[in-house]
Amino acid sequence: MTPAPAGLDHLQAFLDDAADSICASPIFVIGSPRSGTTALPRALARHSGLWTSHESYVLHRLYGDGRAARAWRGDAERQQSPSWLKTQGVSRKEFLGFVGAGLNALYSSRSGGRRWIDQTPLNTVMVDDLADLFPGAQVVHMVRDGRHVVHTMSHFLDKFEGRPAARRYVPAWATDFGEACRTWRRWTETASEFCRRHPDRATTVVNEALIAAPREGFGELFRFLGVPWEEGPISAFTSTRVNSSFANQDVGAVRAAPTWDARRREIFVEEAGELMVSLDLVEAADLQRWLSGASPGRSTAT
Repeated sequence: MTPAPAGLDHLQAFLDDAADSICASPIFVIGSPRSGTTALPRALARHSGLWTSHESYVLHRLYGDGRAARAWRGDAERQQSPSWLKTQGVSRKEFLGFVGAGLNALYSSRSGGRRWIDQTPLNTVMVDDLADLFPGAQVVHMVRDGRHVVHTMSHFLDKFEGRPAARRYVPAWATDFGEACRTWRRWTETASEFCRRHPDRATTVVNEALIAAPREGFGELFRFLGVPWEEGPISAFTSTRVNSSFANQDVGAVRAAPTWDARRREIFVEEAGELMVSLDLVEAADLQRWLSGASPGRSTAT
């Protein structure tokens, strides 16, 4: 008999000890692209009890757009003839929980016994299914002033200077200002609504507030995650810039309010102004002054 590949031996050994090895409470950092969803997890991973790696799109490819729930529904609610899920009375949450357990085992097999963190922004649009796939998971919504997000999205292509072939794979928000505004609004609304409905397992971190008061912000986050205080994440967050669209600009220039023409300010306020105010990211009066070009409309979160 041909011996099993080493990878399968590793998998079997891990599954044999799965009860003690699978992460009971993974952490998902979600939010609009360009909101700090990379910087925060990388900083958190400096904590001795936490671990992360690169973004992973496998969850969305497998289960995004409701695919996992539709698979359950197609079997559990089948009318024409008996089916296994229906006969066994498997609920949607039970089905998703068992499906997620396999990927949890895979992620946990690489985390060295620490809680793993996934920071793929695309998970934001499937967060409700994600919560059922990983029933013990905690969710951190990283939100940032939409004007800064859209400004950064508009400069995303700068990262690919000298690499024209890479530009074919960029998302629509990188080349369409209106789509950038709508993306921030849709993804931020989705994450905010999830946090509102699940305050026991989700929290919101405002990028600007964390930058302004990192010790206080990380202290609250440590308490939410149930991990002891450590200095490593704070030091990493305050000293490292990650994944910036402005590789050749200083930090002060990046954080300055974007200077757009009147039409772009109008588009942003039409698409995202109401959400900005409702999330207390800016006061309505300041937003109107910014719209008129009279002031930068500083974020209230700072």
